[in-house]
Amino acid sequence: MGSSKRTSKWSDLPQDLLALITAKHLNSRPDILRVRAVCSSWRSSIPLSTPCFPLKVPAPTCFVPGLRTSLSVLLIETIVYLIEAPNKLPKTSKSKSIKKFSWLLSVQHSEEPGKLHFMETLAPSIFENPRTVFPKFLNLLEYRVSEVSRFYDLKLDGRKFKALRRPFMIKKVVVSSNSDNFSVMALGHCLKLCLWKMGDENWTEIEKGCVQSRYIDIAYHNGKFFAIGITGQTILLDCSSLHPITVSVAPPEFRSIHQFYGHRSRYLVNSVGNLLLFLNAVESDNRAHFNVYKFDEEKHIWVSVDSLGDQVLLLDNNCSVSASAQDLIGFGIKKNCIYLSFFGYTKYSAYPGYNAWSIDLEDHSIKLVPRGPDK
Repeated sequence: MGSSKRTSKWSDLPQDLLALITAKHLNSRPDILRVRAVCSSWRSSIPLSTPCFPLKVPAPTCFVPGLRTSLSVLLIETIVYLIEAPNKLPKTSKSKSIKKFSWLLSVQHSEEPGKLHFMETLAPSIFENPRTVFPKFLNLLEYRVSEVSRFYDLKLDGRKFKALRRPFMIKKVVVSSNSDNFSVMALGHCLKLCLWKMGDENWTEIEKGCVQSRYIDIAYHNGKFFAIGITGQTILLDCSSLHPITVSVAPPEFRSIHQFYGHRSRYLVNSVGNLLLFLNAVESDNRAHFNVYKFDEEKHIWVSVDSLGDQVLLLDNNCSVSASAQDLIGFGIKKNCIYLSFFGYTKYSAYPGYNAWSIDLEDHSIKLVPRGPDK
């Protein structure tokens, strides 16, 4: 007598198991929306989480001593998504039919509930999105949407700080991933470093106990804040402490204050589970003189890196990310390369990526990023 197998429907999945899957594996809003779209029972069982941002924080008086503490300051989160088109896009008057394409889209939650702000690209100082017609409606069941990175900013009264050229301008903001002990680290263009923990009434300047107290870049990695100073000193901050722990010193050849001073070409970036440090790109005879290091968490030292493999580094002042070259189809991105801009993107730039450079780790060549043929 043959046995018959009963096939269960996905819609019959027990709600407690569905809730467990959602809590453990759905970390981004597109993933939640995609799963909710499977059937009506899943849509009713999986709630949409309320965005945590914008988040009201105290005024950063450590950067601006005269700043009124009563001012309303918001911590803004921007999420960068990689959107991959279906296997074939329809032919339009502005673009040829192609088999594969992708876009980078930056999204901010508005202060008004349910509203979003869309920005065109991750870093206009480096490149612009391919000029293929972006869909008016995005069906998450047809397009593959994955999160690339998150970066943060401080806004005052719904606007960015007005005096952008004053010393108190916020250069970079990073946050902890620990919701139980949520912390924010901010780096000012005055090279000061401040920390705020949820529940604190004021920001705390990171100064006491440090070998030096002027910093170039910051990052959050594996539960700890990292900051690199103008002399190459690297400090590590545990979220539960305000006392910095000196972790390591950058290699001797980069200890000169003249090489480290300034904000260009010194970047910390998370890449495939590692924390990387990029130092000093100097052009000479079309070759780049630079160093890339990986932080060894056991020995607390920087280890030289010769290759990024399939990864590329996109380095910008407020958001440096690592991505797979295979994912960035249509951008003219080459694997094992670093893309950055020494001067940033301004209204005087002819187009996004006008001042961008690419550095090839294979042959150490440096060259301007060409504008694509479809631009």
